[in-house]
Amino acid sequence: MSARALAALLLGSAALSAFGAEEASDLGTEDLLGEAPPASCAVLWAPAGPLRADAVADLLEQYSALRPTLAVAPDAVDDSARLSEWASKGRIELALRIPGDPLLPLIASLRPEDAVSRIVLAKQRHQKVFGAPPKGLVSGGGAFSQGLAGLASSQGLRWVSVGDYQEFSSAPWQRSGRLLLLPTADPAVYLLDPLTRELPAGAERCTATASETAERAAESAVDASTGPWPAWTGPLEGWAEDPGRKTAWDLYAQAAEALTQYQNSGRASLSVLDKAVAALYAAQDSRFYRSPPSELDKRELSTRLKKVYRLLGLSAPGGLAQKSEPGDVPEPDSEPAAIVSGRDGNRLWFELPQDNAPEGLLKSLLVSWDKDAVAFELTLRSSVPAGASLDVYMDINHRSGAGSIDLLPGRASFLNAADAWEYALTLSEDRAVLYRFIPGQGNVVLDKPRVSGDPREGDVRVSVPRARLRGNPAAWGYAALLMRGPDAPFDVLAVASPQRKTAPGDARYRRYSALRLKGQGVRP
Repeated sequence: MSARALAALLLGSAALSAFGAEEASDLGTEDLLGEAPPASCAVLWAPAGPLRADAVADLLEQYSALRPTLAVAPDAVDDSARLSEWASKGRIELALRIPGDPLLPLIASLRPEDAVSRIVLAKQRHQKVFGAPPKGLVSGGGAFSQGLAGLASSQGLRWVSVGDYQEFSSAPWQRSGRLLLLPTADPAVYLLDPLTRELPAGAERCTATASETAERAAESAVDASTGPWPAWTGPLEGWAEDPGRKTAWDLYAQAAEALTQYQNSGRASLSVLDKAVAALYAAQDSRFYRSPPSELDKRELSTRLKKVYRLLGLSAPGGLAQKSEPGDVPEPDSEPAAIVSGRDGNRLWFELPQDNAPEGLLKSLLVSWDKDAVAFELTLRSSVPAGASLDVYMDINHRSGAGSIDLLPGRASFLNAADAWEYALTLSEDRAVLYRFIPGQGNVVLDKPRVSGDPREGDVRVSVPRARLRGNPAAWGYAALLMRGPDAPFDVLAVASPQRKTAPGDARYRRYSALRLKGQGVRP
């Protein structure tokens, strides 16, 4: 396995965007296996998506001597306090990870200040949430450049992971000043599979953290200036020669240039500038620049870049799609129908009174849970129409673009990026299917529970094992949809999110602001 593919494996789906899908499909753990681990070795874990602290606890319980180095953005974990506690006790090491895994050398080639800011802001957030500064940085795609080494050192970082896109040799590790370059293809670095979380054979005997392994390698490390830089050698333009990457990167470069011109115009508003910079940061996620790009990523990148132009008061260039895009949802002409909602212990309920939606068939959604299962009960005002599909979509983290904005196949609609779903449940007369959206893999079937109730009477119920839906259902967003056919009207019952109250002290949950048919207008 090449170091290039290893770097892709290191950062999972978020950084696979820097590489080809074919490479990602060929990744496995068998090439990582050796007869025995080196005397000093470390396990590096960079999850592919949001991380549950319970998953870390399971790994630590299974391998009591293991002290993995975990690279996770603070806002991508459900219980940062538990991770902080394990780190303070030496059970894990927490490395710095920048949200979205931006490809720092490419970012710096256009606006050096952005790469500086992303590192500094991520380090400040890491220290605030986890209570201690990080010692190392896991860079997006294993990409780093010599011009950033001084900045990393000034932030107290001792090492940064790099991917040598040539076959790794047994040459000594390299350093740039005080910063050690940790090669992810070195036999001393074991990579936990970001999706399956399987530990490569032999890695359970690694009891050192990445920082400890780096410190031991520092004695023999050579100055990076004496040889080729181990990551992103050659001109950056060569990386973008791929047509899919080049198109996306050219669009980004135009937006970055427009922002720089506004910043240097002498008439820039600081408030506008701050918002436009934040919008550009949102377009730096490495998944937007993979090859070939997915339709979902192309649409979302277009949306994020158009926001930059909109904030600057400029028209978007012709290369950006001018048709309606997810995330560019206009405000509806009228207020959406009010939903009555509430919570009683481990029960959430949402009801759409008939007076508020006289033509709607969906009446209510009840979600309840215990230690064994999460139950869903949908009530209609009449029987389920023939040929209709009944879906429940779940947004478990309230992070824009973290899940899928496309509905399940056969539903020619998509959602606002802010309401992207991670889990979806579709129900028929006697069987349900539970899906999880995994970046790079699409919709993965998790379970096929039986449906109870009486659909002919408008009563549909299904119970999903708790092991399939971990987390706190009270904190999730929900949307129940009745689709009467590909081109027919549909009912949207609710979006539920306790983090989106309509007013202080208001316990109601709001509806989707809009659900859009592909190529058509808003359907409230």
